[in-house]
Amino acid sequence: MRILMATMGLDIGGAETHIVELAKELKSQGHDVIIISNGGVYVPEVAAAGIRHYQAPLHQRSLLAMSRAWKILRRVIRLERPDIVHAHARIPAFLCGALCRKMKLPFVTTAHWVFDTSGALRYLTDWGERTVAVSDDIKAYLIREYGLPAEHISVTINGIDTEKFSPGVSGERVVREFGLDQSKPILSYVSRMDEDRALVAGQLIELGKVEEVFYDPRHPYTWALLSSLPQLAQQDTQLYSITGTPPSLYKEIVGDAFAPRNPYCMKIDTLLEPPMFQVTDTHYAKTWLLDPDAPKIEKPEGIKDIHEKLLKAFNI
Repeated sequence: MRILMATMGLDIGGAETHIVELAKELKSQGHDVIIISNGGVYVPEVAAAGIRHYQAPLHQRSLLAMSRAWKILRRVIRLERPDIVHAHARIPAFLCGALCRKMKLPFVTTAHWVFDTSGALRYLTDWGERTVAVSDDIKAYLIREYGLPAEHISVTINGIDTEKFSPGVSGERVVREFGLDQSKPILSYVSRMDEDRALVAGQLIELGKVEEVFYDPRHPYTWALLSSLPQLAQQDTQLYSITGTPPSLYKEIVGDAFAPRNPYCMKIDTLLEPPMFQVTDTHYAKTWLLDPDAPKIEKPEGIKDIHEKLLKAFNI
């Protein structure tokens, strides 16, 4: 099968990594894969895998750029004659959807994130005959915001290249670069620092000594992050997955920004942003659960005695 993938660009990012790994895997299975995008650091990698790449300004929303991208897309489709077109972002999907209907080509899309749906922007979004969502929460968003039939949406969780990300890969370079103390637990938050992506990185929700935050966490999101540690997963059980979808930063956030992902969310969380509550002289957490009038909630069972569980997991 000849597959044409369209996306905004191929620079560093979660969706971009997903596209590159998917394209390489499809190629390894014998499919002919073509990618069209504005280019980026991943272009040499896909080219080395035998995947053809065409450049088009699919990353810009101006009428001039979209007109140029339309002409390039049309020319590539006529040249390559794909069996199916797979779009991975709003502008590529809008243009590819219109072309595929005109040229009678099967058209699918993948939803990697949520979009601003205010005003005319809703009509700039085009979903395929079938859509892939990268989480159950994105699937719920597509049904709620766009009325997509549930049976037309498939959920697939993004994977990783186990050759790149594996226990066999040393982290010594990172440890040296940041001067990390390996005798203590190390928590990392990995994300592009885009304004509409880095809500967690842009808010201080819990502050304290390593021992306090790691062994006596008080914020529900800290509980969720610790619960997601693969080392805590039991054999033949599903790894904990954080529920909910981050709020859209295209709209004003009312209340606690983490309320949609908080299974212990109270009414006040949807109305007022919590202050920093003091736990000890060195430990603070930004959650209404620490208000004296809040119900007493115990941290999840999975992270109780976390120190002993991690020692056991690492055979220490």
